[in-house]
Amino acid sequence: MTLTLGATQMIQRSLASLSQIAADYIKLTGAGTRIKEVESHIVEEKYLRGDTTLKYFQLLGDLNFVNVGFSYPTRNDSKVLAKVNFSLRGSEKVALVGNTGSGKSTIGSLLLRLYEPSNGKIFMDGAPLSSYDPHWLRSKVIAVVSQEPTLFNMSILENIRFGNPDASDDEVLDAAEKANCLEFISKLPQGFKTNVGERG
Repeated sequence: MTLTLGATQMIQRSLASLSQIAADYIKLTGAGTRIKEVESHIVEEKYLRGDTTLKYFQLLGDLNFVNVGFSYPTRNDSKVLAKVNFSLRGSEKVALVGNTGSGKSTIGSLLLRLYEPSNGKIFMDGAPLSSYDPHWLRSKVIAVVSQEPTLFNMSILENIRFGNPDASDDEVLDAAEKANCLEFISKLPQGFKTNVGERG
């Protein structure tokens, strides 16, 4: 009787762990498919529609939001932004302040062209933002620093270099200094070679 109960419990535990493995496999398969889609996405090399090509340093960075409205595709009935109008000069430093859910992050997502406005227009240097190559905007023009940075299970040096694999050690050092984390890094046992672990 005892042997039968023990065997039953062992089989039950094994089945429970198998179901967890199956669930993880399904999640990872979906994530892997999405990663492949992103990697295989072909982006046009032109930075503006037509034959005009710009280098990022030619931009002034002037922004104009004209009657911009936005609803997330999954919540069309809920307006996140409605008739938003403002102008910013490229040299200005501006803070967007508001309650949670007031649309601050959404404005950032629209600037990165992760989403397109539901209505209205966004202009950069007088040209519609939709005419700029989104890959170019995200890699050369606009930088995002999250409140909770995502770190990978690798050294600090590799994490900083992740956005620009060709960056020299001096450039990594300069980036760390500008981010005000050089002093903290230098106190770690292995400095820039310290492995931060998953999510840091």
